[in-house]
Amino acid sequence: MKNSSLIPENSVYNEYENNVVEIWEKNNFRLGIPIIDLQHIWLIHLIVKMEFYSKGDMARETLNSVIIQTIEFLIEHYSTEERLFQIIQFPNPLSHTRTHRNYVEQLKHIHKKSSESIYKVANRILVLLNNWLYKHILDHDHKYKEFIEHAEVDIYKCNHELVSHVNISKEQVRLYQRITKDYTIKNEIINKNLIGTIRDIWKTYNLSIQIPIIDMQHLWLVKMFVELDLASRTMASIDRMEMFKKTMVRSLQYAKEHFATEELLMKEFGYPRLTIHSEKHSKFTKFLKKRNEEYKKNDLSAAFNLVQNLKDWLYSHIALDDKSLRNFFHKDIIAVNQFVKQLNVKGMLKLHNGQVALYQEFYKR
Repeated sequence: MKNSSLIPENSVYNEYENNVVEIWEKNNFRLGIPIIDLQHIWLIHLIVKMEFYSKGDMARETLNSVIIQTIEFLIEHYSTEERLFQIIQFPNPLSHTRTHRNYVEQLKHIHKKSSESIYKVANRILVLLNNWLYKHILDHDHKYKEFIEHAEVDIYKCNHELVSHVNISKEQVRLYQRITKDYTIKNEIINKNLIGTIRDIWKTYNLSIQIPIIDMQHLWLVKMFVELDLASRTMASIDRMEMFKKTMVRSLQYAKEHFATEELLMKEFGYPRLTIHSEKHSKFTKFLKKRNEEYKKNDLSAAFNLVQNLKDWLYSHIALDDKSLRNFFHKDIIAVNQFVKQLNVKGMLKLHNGQVALYQEFYKR
């Protein structure tokens, strides 16, 4: 890497973090959009880390984990940039997004070269990443920086919207703050416990349908999303994939059981948009199956794609489409709850201990 030197093994973390600071300060990488700058800093951090591991006698599994982590994070970063393009209405973004796809495909192709040692693979990937660092950021990314400045985009508002859709870890925030002295992205964004995070999402998006069985199932989906989202930011690659496998199984089971419950209620009470609603259920199930196929093919983007699917489902379908269910069932809520009890007596509902416990904890019942 340009402007970098071989990092000694003692105090490794501080040494390569200092190297990141030096690289950032010697180059004009800053774009002025906090979350984008944070991600660029973290990518430099991952590149420096990979460079260190590729030159030492580290275990192959450790180096491979760093490579996978870097590719996964780059995919996430590109998704953030492409969301930015939508927010600012960046003209003709296709050339930029094609460059994103090209880089990712090249990295994946190199990583899959089973005939080469992991050290050779790492060195080839580093060549490509260094090219990205000094060409893509300084050339391509500065084009949307210039557009933002010319269009007088509200950076604070833009950044706030982006942050709500991005995975951020404590270490990323700490390193960003150390280098930029900017505290726009605060630690409290990520310093919440599981129940607290679920509660925040539930209240912020007003997700309650006010039908206990439906709310219980929706809360379980929020929990799955929060756990996978947290794992994608904080866990090692092996643990992260284990969480993905667990979430994948739970998600498929959830879709089958939850959609069956909702559709039984809609049919019983003559919900007028049953067909349209059911089609959206089928579409979501197809997304889940696609993520599962990606995982089976060792696609590095599978876990990230699943996080995005769960997030989109929470913030679009449940927060918007399911509100029409709440409004429709409200007038017959007593009859609805009575029907649910009958379904339970007949054994037509799946009530899992974990879902019940979460619901009881959430509502303190």
